[in-house]
Amino acid sequence: MSESQLVQPKISLLSAELIEQIHAYSLKILATTGVRVDSPQACRLFASRLGSAAVAGNRVRIPPEAVE
Repeated sequence: MSESQLVQPKISLLSAELIEQIHAYSLKILATTGVRVDSPQACRLFASRLGSAAVAGNRVRIPPEAVE
């Protein structure tokens, strides 16, 4: 294989502004949609740390201040 046939991967990094935007959207999703937690023990732990209002069945909504 000659040098001209070698695959040259291109790496693109995210800008600091885009990283902040992605983080902000992630925090919003965690707080509004939440995550599914299948472990009853983990749900109890979340409820004890975040309050029972944060847990509905196996759905846990995590406020931004808990993530930060």
